[in-house]
Amino acid sequence: MSFDPSVQRTITALTIHQPWSWAISNAGRDIENRDWRPPPYIAYQSIAIHAGRKWTRNEKIEASALACQLHPELEVPLGAEGYVFGAVVAMARVVGFVDRDLREARGPYSFDMETSKGYVCVGGRLSKGDVEKVVQSPWFQGPCAWLLSDVRVLPEPVEVRGYQKLWRLPGPAALRVASQVNVS
Repeated sequence: MSFDPSVQRTITALTIHQPWSWAISNAGRDIENRDWRPPPYIAYQSIAIHAGRKWTRNEKIEASALACQLHPELEVPLGAEGYVFGAVVAMARVVGFVDRDLREARGPYSFDMETSKGYVCVGGRLSKGDVEKVVQSPWFQGPCAWLLSDVRVLPEPVEVRGYQKLWRLPGPAALRVASQVNVS
């Protein structure tokens, strides 16, 4: 499939602090923990994974904890120099969610079920086995796990300012991202 620059796409992005955007791109992290459910329009869509600019004491501690969790299989950078900041680093498809917070006001969901870790609400076409794998995953911290698949790492990160919640990549950045990966 070739890239046609005359076709302009809108790409939704999500800013994720380091080391977690690195873990999605490099360590097989297939869950993004949020305290809100993904909106229905994002279901089965690819989103840009934007590495935030922040590198605080908390992020340093999280990088160290991640290194302990993954060691020795992967070498996790412990300093800021090992990470990309302020740029889109990957694209990933949102295929569902598992939410420990059962309140209806949090939004629509497909079904709820009891797991080994308590009741959860589930969004997407997931089997009971899939849901159990999510609640058992070391990546799941909750309350809501966004489930990611088809992660495509950008060969060249695209610098762009990030925002909170979901946001749209500006046209020039969207074109640079789209030229590197299939954004279907």
